Amino acid sequence: VKHYGGERPAEFRAYLRSVTNVGIALGAVLAGFGIQVGTRHAYLLLLAGSAVFSAAAAVLVLLLPALDPEPAAGGRRWIALRDGPYLALTLLDGVMAIQFRVLTAAIPLWLLSRTHAPRWSVSAVMLVNTAIVVVLQVRASKSIDTPRAGGAAFRRAGFAFAASCVVFSALSDVPAWLVVVLVLVGVVIHTIGEIWQSAGGFELSFALAP
Repeated sequence: VKHYGGERPAEFRAYLRSVTNVGIALGAVLAGFGIQVGTRHAYLLLLAGSAVFSAAAAVLVLLLPALDPEPAAGGRRWIALRDGPYLALTLLDGVMAIQFRVLTAAIPLWLLSRTHAPRWSVSAVMLVNTAIVVVLQVRASKSIDTPRAGGAAFRRAGFAFAASCVVFSALSDVPAWLVVVLVLVGVVIHTIGEIWQSAGGFELSFALAP
């Protein structure tokens, strides 16, 4: 990333994430078809399609030009393990990374097994999430260009995740139309937090790498 991103690798990483989410959105549409049909053949077709696209991606990676490795930074070995604040940040980031499975696994299972939501709402969750990321991830990352700004983005992300969980907790025992409204509100709040966490993580991961 540093080789192509130049002096702004975090911003370049944000562009990569936006492009990745275009692919996720297309996958969400296809997954919604499989869930709506709900047959064994439909699910097998989704798995086979995933395998084909993964193989195609591997071929594209093999065609990329080889790059010389970056020289290692000088300094003592294992210095990161003696840096308390750095370890604390790593731990917090690891815990907050659980949020990446909230919309891709937890909420779809919750919608289908514990609510009255229509099956297509699972795809709606992913489409809204990816659309917001595609539109806003790069814009958010441009304003987060220092470690202090990255830390502030992490704090905002934590509050957004907590707020979205409050909304998601209200999905049970309500009419189907209200489930759809609430889940989309929760997805918007959660995705804003996801954008802040990703932007802050990009900046901190490069700034603190030495």
